[in-house]
Parts: sequence; structure tokens; C-alpha cells
Amino acid sequence: EIPRVTGVQTCALPICAEQVVVQGAESSWLTLPELGVSMPFPDVLSSLKDKQSFSRTRTCIVGGGESTPFRSVLEASEVMAYPAEIAEVVSLNDSSSLIGQAKSAGINHTVLSNAATRMVDLEALLKQSEVDLVIFLDDFDVRQLDGAFCGRWEGKLLVVRAALQNGPKVASEAVLDSITQSACITGCTVFQPQSQGAMSGPIVTQETTRVSLDDTVVTLSARIVNECQSKAVPEAIRLIASGKWVKRKLA
Repeated sequence: EIPRVTGVQTCALPICAEQVVVQGAESSWLTLPELGVSMPFPDVLSSLKDKQSFSRTRTCIVGGGESTPFRSVLEASEVMAYPAEIAEVVSLNDSSSLIGQAKSAGINHTVLSNAATRMVDLEALLKQSEVDLVIFLDDFDVRQLDGAFCGRWEGKLLVVRAALQNGPKVASEAVLDSITQSACITGCTVFQPQSQGAMSGPIVTQETTRVSLDDTVVTLSARIVNECQSKAVPEAIRLIASGKWVKRKLA
């Protein structure tokens, strides 16, 4: 870049004195391994780091509920140091809040309301959009994900459940269980399905919240999304997209 003079030094500083002090920069450094150096502020790209050489994991979010962690994932992806971006949003119905949020953010969005052809249409869309990672939210029935699909997409799937365990139950069922069983604590689980099917798999992230005596399915579901999934889902995506999850499993 061409240097530009932005001011004039009015007094000489000792040679040992620090010339520029940037508050908070010590917590905002991003390493550039290809150059062997570091630079501050990962959300600012200069000529030292060409956008074209910085590829991120293309992520698709699939769901249909009113309350989702979409906003937290979007905010995380707006930081250039985050290793993933939202490339596609798939809703299971026209009334889902996901559609409006995707429109506002300028993200490609599709409604797959036909249950009979949903998985065929979804896989075709994922290939067309060159998606690297698929997130199935807590209202998606994972019993639709057979072993063949999970095998073809092994290592590229994450399933979110509104409970502290993996399994097939969708959000409303899992939350109702927490209330009827008088649970004191519940939360969310993000796990990675295996090639045998999507009913279970290794847990990537979890977060917890308390169950109040006056909770309903609506209020507890909203709290699980706001207090648990808003943290667990972006973190799970980060672990998978950065390759740290594979290293953790091999450790």
C-alpha cells in the first residue's frame, strides 16, 4: 500500500518509547500463517490478506421454527476471523421466521414444504449451492435422515436438540419432557451424526439453563434458544469449520 502522511509529530519521543498504543489490540490478533506474521483486527482485510485467498466453510441452516439461533450464527459469521459463513437457509414452511431473517440479511433462502420429496430436493440444493456443512435445527425430525444420506455427508452434518442429550425428539417434544418430568436443568445439545444414521452421534457442544416452575413449552423453548443455542450452535460450527473438532477427537 502507498504510505500516507496523516499528521506531524510535534515532539521527539525516546527511542525506547512505544510509538502507538491501541487499546484492546492484545485480544484481537489474527495470525496469517501464509505470511508468518500477525495483524490486529480480524474483521479488517488489507492488501496483506487477499479476500480471494480466505475461504470459509459454506454453511446451510435447515429449520422451520419461530425461535432459532440464526441471528447469533449470522453475527458470528460477520467477523472475518470466523471460519464459516451462511450460504443457504432452508425452511420447512412458509411461516418460519428463518425466511424473513434470511431475506433481511440478503442470504439465499428456499422453502421445502413437500415432505415427500424434501430430502431429495434438499440434497440437490446443497450440491448446487456447494454447501460444506449442514445445520439441522431443533424442530427438524432427524428420522428423515437415513443412513445413506448421513454416509454421503459424514463429517458435514450437525444436529441441534433442545435437550441435554442427542436423539430424535424435536423441540416441542423434548421441552415438554423437561416440564412434565419436573427437571431442574435443561438446555441444548449439538451433535454430529454418524454414517449409520442421525439418531445419535458424538456431542460437539452443550449449554444449560434452569427450568422455572411456571415455564410453558413456549417460554422454555425461547429460553433454550436465547441462552443455550445462541452460544452452542456458533461454537459447534466454529469447531467443525476450523478443523479443531477433528483434532479433539483424535487427541
